[in-house]
Amino acid sequence: MKNNIFYILLSFILMFAVGCEEEPGFDRFDLGTEFYITAEHATSLDVDVTIDIENPLQNLTEVTVYDDADDTNLGTIAISGGAGSITLTTATLGISAIDDEVDLRFDAVFNGVAFSRFASIGIDDPISLDAPDVYETADLEYFYWDVEPERATVADGGVTLRSKINSGVYSAIAGTFNASDSIDISGNDVSFNVGDTVYLEVTATIGTLTETSEVSTIIMTNAYGHTMTATLDSTSFLAFDFDMMAYVGTDTAGVDTADISISTTSIVDGYTVGFDAENKAEFILSDDATYTLGDIVAIEATNFSTPVTAVADLSVGDVYIYRTEKGTVGGPYIYGIMKVTDVVAPHNAPDDATFSFEFKY
Repeated sequence: MKNNIFYILLSFILMFAVGCEEEPGFDRFDLGTEFYITAEHATSLDVDVTIDIENPLQNLTEVTVYDDADDTNLGTIAISGGAGSITLTTATLGISAIDDEVDLRFDAVFNGVAFSRFASIGIDDPISLDAPDVYETADLEYFYWDVEPERATVADGGVTLRSKINSGVYSAIAGTFNASDSIDISGNDVSFNVGDTVYLEVTATIGTLTETSEVSTIIMTNAYGHTMTATLDSTSFLAFDFDMMAYVGTDTAGVDTADISISTTSIVDGYTVGFDAENKAEFILSDDATYTLGDIVAIEATNFSTPVTAVADLSVGDVYIYRTEKGTVGGPYIYGIMKVTDVVAPHNAPDDATFSFEFKY
């Protein structure tokens, strides 16, 4: 029994010893020192970059910098009090254009043991641009830009602008522009048409260095942003007010605000369903393409010199541009566009007639 216990204990000891062995291939040692690299990126408007070294234990005296690709010695950083730095030109590093990058190796020796650390430095774009959404209105929108080199500074007036429309030729924009600035654009400029692409080119210069960036925006249709549906009948919902967005009675008493009301017209063997323009409302026959586009500018430019005052026979798909004037004569018009979506005319039952329409406003 004692022998069994002995062998069991021996087995556990052997298993523990094997389990505690280091995995092969992993040599663990303490260098006794360490250093950390802070290497800022440059931009295409910077001529140099600064690399900082931190040695927390303050037991290194120097670190040497190499181009890791070809072992070119780029300089030695003296370490004092646990810190040191070096400034290298982008020409020395062999980088100048946006997205250029160099891989660096930093070599040090401590107590006769050499070791290396690595970092990369690249060239970034110094210009950031923001283009607005532009609609065919008189509203002023703005292109914004910021020119932000890492170490250099853009002088006041150090930015120039050019613009073009679509595939046209760039032309200079007069004015004095700074590193952080903006310029306005209006979609109803006579130079623009809906669908045009307007380009802005921003160029910044510092000494002999120049960088250019481009941004664009499209002149968009100023379309109606709201859609609503309504159904008129011959009993409960006789008329509709496009301003109040509500059903109302017809103007029999001269006080209602109705703009459109349902009508029926007798014909042989039946009747048709239509509408009447009420009060100061006016209608102009249009088309499905105009309805789909919903172009506010085009709709408000409609010629209302001969408006429709009544339509006797509506069909699904009929489209009408409308405007209505509320309050005193000469007050502002309210515009929109409507499309007939349903017409119901039960046989010999005009009181049950209805028509539905969708409108944009």
